[in-house]
Amino acid sequence: MEKFAYFNPPNLRMEEAPPPASWGDLWGDSLSLLNLYCERSAAGWWQEPLNTWSSLLFLLAAFAAFRICRGEHARENVSKNASKNAASSASADRTRFMLCLDLSAIGLTSWAFHASGWDLFALFDVLAILVFTIRASFALFVRGLALSGLQAFLGVVAIFALAPLFSYLPLVGDALWGVAFHLSPILTLGLLVLLMLLRAKRQSSKHPSKHPSKKRASSPLPPDLLRSTAGLGAAFVVLAASLTLRTQDLPLCADWTYGTHFLWHAQNAIALLLVIVFLPKMPAATTPRTTP
Repeated sequence: MEKFAYFNPPNLRMEEAPPPASWGDLWGDSLSLLNLYCERSAAGWWQEPLNTWSSLLFLLAAFAAFRICRGEHARENVSKNASKNAASSASADRTRFMLCLDLSAIGLTSWAFHASGWDLFALFDVLAILVFTIRASFALFVRGLALSGLQAFLGVVAIFALAPLFSYLPLVGDALWGVAFHLSPILTLGLLVLLMLLRAKRQSSKHPSKHPSKKRASSPLPPDLLRSTAGLGAAFVVLAASLTLRTQDLPLCADWTYGTHFLWHAQNAIALLLVIVFLPKMPAATTPRTTP
């Protein structure tokens, strides 16, 4: 497939596209984003209908997450009588609300980019994903592992510092922003789920059951923690499957001209919905100020 110019004005076909502008000349074809998807065969608007309209699934997922979280928050306010828990509950609700806004931004910017093919919308799309990834990772480190704000910040930095290393893996190749950019946060989520379970198991072994017949038995894991780890584990599985679909968009293009990128959108919308809904509650020893 012939490469498009990175700075393509709208409504221009491939043969009418002007030569790359200064950034394209500087970076070469590595920034020619318009030819990255199987469904797009020409420059201009509405050349990726499935990729474009499947982007709206992120808006649907954000709305669903908001409704679920608002319902849970309302039930907690009814059931809780102690005012000392109000701050932590409000913080958790505020963080999940911000993640819903971030997810909505992903949907809007993805829709605009796939509809137009403009490089500016591609930049906005990447920035929206970055904001969601940073906020969600920080919250998961603080709530899932009870890390301090500084420790969580260093964890987020490590996620993006490791991303370039995955570009050297044989199965990843040099697709840094196409695959490795997503691979590092996905693997981190899977590792975080395992660490949450190990941490909870260690804590339960320190507090043996008070039941007379089970003096040596460990206390059961908290239901809220089991719920969070199960939901986040499901999100990890869906994200791992969706990454496979993303990598197969161009290789399968000869046999399936629509590509698989729209399926990546669908599975990612489900996975990010799960991340928001199953975000762990704030640990009792942590103050809400550590949450961005």
